[in-house]
Amino acid sequence: MIYAIDTETTSLNPHTGGRAFLITICDEYMNTEAIRVGIDGFGTLAMKMMNRDNQFIGHNLGFDLAFLSKLGLDFGERVTLHDTLIAAHLYNPLEPTKRLKALTEKYLKSTNPEEKALDAWFSANGMKADGKREYAKVPEEIIVPYALADVRMTMSLWKFYRGLGVVDTEVYKFECSLIPVVADIVKQGMKIDKTFAQSEAERTVSRSLKLAKQITDTYGIQNPGSSDQLAEFLTRAVILPAGKTQHDYPLTQGSKDNPTQEPVLSMDAVALQEYDHPVVPLVLEYRDVIKMNGTYLQPMLTLTDEEGVLHASLNQTGARTGRFSSSNPNLQNIPRSGGVVDIRRGFKPKNPGGSLLLIDLSQIELRVLAHYCKEEAMVAALSQRSGDLHAATAQLMFGEVTKQFRMIAKTLNFAVIYGAGGKKLRDTINRALPEANFTLEQTNDFKNKYYNAFPAVQTFKWKIENLVRQRAVTHPERIGYVDGVSGRRYLCEAEAAYRILNYLVQGESAMYFKKKMLAVQPILKGKRTKLINVVHDELIFDLDKDEEGLIPVLMKTIEDEAMFRVPIYANAAISSTNWAEKKAIS
Repeated sequence: MIYAIDTETTSLNPHTGGRAFLITICDEYMNTEAIRVGIDGFGTLAMKMMNRDNQFIGHNLGFDLAFLSKLGLDFGERVTLHDTLIAAHLYNPLEPTKRLKALTEKYLKSTNPEEKALDAWFSANGMKADGKREYAKVPEEIIVPYALADVRMTMSLWKFYRGLGVVDTEVYKFECSLIPVVADIVKQGMKIDKTFAQSEAERTVSRSLKLAKQITDTYGIQNPGSSDQLAEFLTRAVILPAGKTQHDYPLTQGSKDNPTQEPVLSMDAVALQEYDHPVVPLVLEYRDVIKMNGTYLQPMLTLTDEEGVLHASLNQTGARTGRFSSSNPNLQNIPRSGGVVDIRRGFKPKNPGGSLLLIDLSQIELRVLAHYCKEEAMVAALSQRSGDLHAATAQLMFGEVTKQFRMIAKTLNFAVIYGAGGKKLRDTINRALPEANFTLEQTNDFKNKYYNAFPAVQTFKWKIENLVRQRAVTHPERIGYVDGVSGRRYLCEAEAAYRILNYLVQGESAMYFKKKMLAVQPILKGKRTKLINVVHDELIFDLDKDEEGLIPVLMKTIEDEAMFRVPIYANAAISSTNWAEKKAIS
């Protein structure tokens, strides 16, 4: 039997006190059942969840798994799981929203008939805004019919995607097989050094106040966080170089303070580097300390559980390429060591004597690029474990390998994947080599040298860009696509065809990464060592002090010499203190 399942909860976080108060299920014949937590028994549901012949569907099922697990309700290992959120993402990753309500309205032309009664109750009780709504306080005669209608919508949406063939694809089945793995990673979480987080939070708050006062007192900018006030000040204060006007500086469409569609001066970090004024470094530091405190330190203090463990969300559908995204907080985007706060120092091993083990895939995106382009020089450089593609690129481009030439070559190797234009390339190289100050003409010349060194890269890039444009001709929204070797399809707008190489390479790298996440599960079964996070191309384990023998086994499993035209190698590092102090394992 196939069942859709949904939970109504007191909050969005089961690790900081949130709990499920209502569980609803709907079978494939649209029969429904509501289980009131604390009133009704779980016996029948528990038996259904353990029966390997049953299948269960959810919309963002990982969310429900976390709350069900807190109630002692876990699916058996062989139970097939489905997720209509994953189906929606694979069917159209460009959907403006993948919320259940929006998808059923769009594709099924139906809505939840009980929503009006729910909205009316919230309005009558002063809870109009989503953030203020307390579902657990809604009377049973209103919340139960609403929840049952929701779970019926989930079943109907799954049937819709099944009718389109989405749920029968290998990519969908593969992504669904990851659901319990991802749920367990979130459940494990990462241990926080609360003393570090508290100290750094206090320091950043103090520093931000001092910076704000200095900027206001010295330059008269009342709100250092306002891009409009900063732009107005720089327009008046900066003496522009000869021959330049404000129109030569980067523009953006409107701002938070000025939401018009008229182009205004961009005040992002890259654009600010163009201005030679002492306020710029102060503003950049102010932004950094505000971001570090709000984005990382406060969640590290407020979102941890009773044991000081942070359970950040890990999302399979957050990126159009299939790459993981993270939220509450975003652990995929933590700055590397250095900067105003070394956030990675705040993450430590869970148990005394244990370690953090970090295994990252070495330059996997470049290896996937070489596989697709079949560029012989690139394949040769990457076929050896000690091979240095950046040095090989510099040698081909410039005839010698200097520190500067290697940095330029490294920038180009990644810029080609990301589809960077001439100005972006110039800015990136000049940030890496500030003493050089290359012109746009010079960096365009570097790009030409790169394609002369690797002609197959440019040929392949042109090929797939043209393929996207050709396929977009017959699409009503001018969207084309290419398919990866994994079977995943990557959509791309015709006018942004230059991005398709990035989507393909990043997506296929992510698919490899996910396959290795699955592959390590049997190795960890019954062990105290746990997989506790994934950050782009890095797997992070909480390594038990008595299980260091797992390291070579995990390394062998994660590496692969047969899947692509070039071998996929990995690097390992370990730390008994914190994430920032990892040391390479030879």
